[in-house]
Amino acid sequence: MNGEQRVVTQNLETDWLWYWLKRVPADEALKLAIESRICASLPQGSEHSFLHPEEVEGHAARNISPEIQAVLETFGGRAVTQKEGVLLFLELPEEGITQVCAELRAHGWQIEQWQPYFDGSAQNASEAVGRGNADLWYALTGHYVPLPWVRFLDSAETHLRPYYNAPLTDQGAYVALLVTKSANESVNALPPIGFGEDRSTTAAVAVATPSPPIGPIAPIRQPIQSFDILPKVLIALAVLFALFAQVTMRSDMPAIGRAITLWLLALASLLGATKVKKLATTIDRQSAWKLVGVAGAFLLSLLAASQSDKLPIGLPLWLLGAGLAGYTLRSPRLNTTSEEGHENRFDRFTVYCLLVTALLAFALRAYRLTSHPWIIDGIEAQLGLDALAVSDLFGTAWLTNPNLPLFLQKGMIGIFGRNPLALRILSPFVGTAGVVAGWWIGRKLYDEKVGLVAAMLIAFNHTLIHFARLGTTNIYEPLLILLSMGGIGAAWHHNTRRAWLGTGIAIGLSAYLFTTVHLLPIMLIVWLIVAALSDGLRERGRGILAMLTLATVIALPQIRFYLQNPVLFWDRAQALGILQNGWLHNEVANTSENVVVILGRRLFNSAVGYNATITLDGSFDPAAPLVNSLVGVLFLLGLAMAIFHLRQMRYVVLLIGYGVTVVFGDALLIDSPHSRRLLIALPLVLLLAARAFVWGVERLQVAGRNRQLVTVGFGVVLLMLGTGQYFGRYQSQHSFADPNSEAAYLAATYLDSLEGEWTAYLHGAPTLYTSFSTIPFLAENFQAGINLHDVPDSSTLPFPNSTNITHIFTANRLGDITSIQERFPGGQIESINGFYGNPLIVILEVVNP
Repeated sequence: MNGEQRVVTQNLETDWLWYWLKRVPADEALKLAIESRICASLPQGSEHSFLHPEEVEGHAARNISPEIQAVLETFGGRAVTQKEGVLLFLELPEEGITQVCAELRAHGWQIEQWQPYFDGSAQNASEAVGRGNADLWYALTGHYVPLPWVRFLDSAETHLRPYYNAPLTDQGAYVALLVTKSANESVNALPPIGFGEDRSTTAAVAVATPSPPIGPIAPIRQPIQSFDILPKVLIALAVLFALFAQVTMRSDMPAIGRAITLWLLALASLLGATKVKKLATTIDRQSAWKLVGVAGAFLLSLLAASQSDKLPIGLPLWLLGAGLAGYTLRSPRLNTTSEEGHENRFDRFTVYCLLVTALLAFALRAYRLTSHPWIIDGIEAQLGLDALAVSDLFGTAWLTNPNLPLFLQKGMIGIFGRNPLALRILSPFVGTAGVVAGWWIGRKLYDEKVGLVAAMLIAFNHTLIHFARLGTTNIYEPLLILLSMGGIGAAWHHNTRRAWLGTGIAIGLSAYLFTTVHLLPIMLIVWLIVAALSDGLRERGRGILAMLTLATVIALPQIRFYLQNPVLFWDRAQALGILQNGWLHNEVANTSENVVVILGRRLFNSAVGYNATITLDGSFDPAAPLVNSLVGVLFLLGLAMAIFHLRQMRYVVLLIGYGVTVVFGDALLIDSPHSRRLLIALPLVLLLAARAFVWGVERLQVAGRNRQLVTVGFGVVLLMLGTGQYFGRYQSQHSFADPNSEAAYLAATYLDSLEGEWTAYLHGAPTLYTSFSTIPFLAENFQAGINLHDVPDSSTLPFPNSTNITHIFTANRLGDITSIQERFPGGQIESINGFYGNPLIVILEVVNP
């Protein structure tokens, strides 16, 4: 049978036959454990021994009747003699089942048991479930033996077979038949007996007319009994709801609405427990457990949201809810519906290139991490202050940034202290994870070559390098959008439950970052509309539902917070939106241009912000587009390819992510195009560029080692362009932040270096105050209003005290130095230069004895 063997093992745990069918390469040196009836007829001492497949085949072929031998010669397969009869392992097309049954009945054989395996994906699923036992046995004995434990086969029958009870394919299917010789010369086959059913022998009934061909058995739905576990679970939930309602009412500041909601849930659980008999007639056991598991996951997520201010309670509840949802929604189904074949093995060249690319990517993101950019700007410092003060897991901080990522930064500050390294240490790791994610998504959407080129484009892109070196959460967002939208395309393409659930995790986590929580819902709505109009939605419906359910469970605490505080969710959109804040109306009035013209120009500038327009951002002003010209050309070609393939979801998801970002994330907001806003769709843009590059190499008919050389050469060019842009031109320009940010950083660094007791006075108004986030973050020994004071103007002179005094003058207040020197004649002056000024700040120190 195509150079392959069938391997069978048997188990003595039951009197009836249990078998495990596995397809293995013929040239693989496997050992076979033969037990039960076959072992009984082998020579003494060979029982429970490990035999080579050829030895088994020689023994198993004994005493085979001519009609059985004829079946084997016609269709191929193997026969094994048993005490009960003959066990046939065949691979048959649909019409072959009818022919085999007719042949056997004509010669007096009847079918006692059977089991279909349908297709290769079902067989792989069965193997995946049992592979743990086989691997463990191999580790202990050195022999590969699939172990067909009865409890495993019961589980496989319950969880696998319902998903693969499908018509036989043209290519054939695995079928196992246990046949026995009847006294009658011609009988009908007995009804097939599958796993999980009664295995008692039934007398054969002879009939004159031929029976219809034997086909797969429809899965039996097992109704829930009224005394089963479901009522107990509902009663337990009722008690739990009532307990939390009681605790809520006994609190110092009772939340009346929450207490009533919990009590109503307890009541509903009790009513459900009393009505379970009616439910038992409409739902099977497996579906009931899934409903209970999903309900429990939602409950745990809601409880985590209610305990968001208590990290030791809220975080474990949230993780437990997400884990329960993922476990409940999982499925061993591995049915592939991809439009093209997909190679699952990893090419050695690709693995080596990916490893080198990832290492280089991390080096570019970690090299001189604290000195380039040479200062931390106000955004980094403010997020650091928020991280120090954060206590609510699922709330928001400065400018409505969600709190959850700040807990990671808080941990780094606790380890490394209040310095630039603590703020930035996580970003290189997240940026490198984006490189690996780009390879994985590109591989799943297209092929191994596209994945490798996408990894190189992400690794050596100067914009992604920059944001992966900052102490902000911006670098998390392109990673999650890549895993969310790219993951949807990959899951649609391959249609596996694992892919859908993995994408659901990424979508759920996106609720905990500022930009993704606002833009990803729009992307999902557009995608759902497209999916509803496309082919293949029905067969992917369960996967999509599982994905959205898991994503909702994970995002539920943050969703609940925004529902309770809708003003916070819409705050930045109201402030920055050109439609909401009146900018568009004023622009029409000031320029006398048509609204369509203004919006069209903004849309075009944002759309080409990746490859043509110089973007605006105080924290990143590279005086260049987000990608270099070479990648820009590839992006335009990839964009054209995606438009030509609008019927393929793997292109559509990239277009949706790009389009929604351009329109809603940038063009309809002030100060566009803006690199920080366009950042989230940059990996999707680079995926399109990677697809165009591979397409071009294929059209040029470059193959074999030449293709590998071209890929490596392209990666080297990208590396040179990216490092040259970021560590060359951009570093020499020092176009990061602004003079005020550098002055604050220099002042904070100076204050942090002082030892002993000091009182500091800042002469910086109206441009710089002590509240500028960099100063309180780095100068942790100075507190505003206690030993750190603002000096609004030169007429407001501080009074001396017993401590050492330092005055800090910014460039716009250097005129105050003379009057302060007259007040403190013994003071020492020091000038500190910066890239934005020379001097940028001046310091006057007065040391009291």
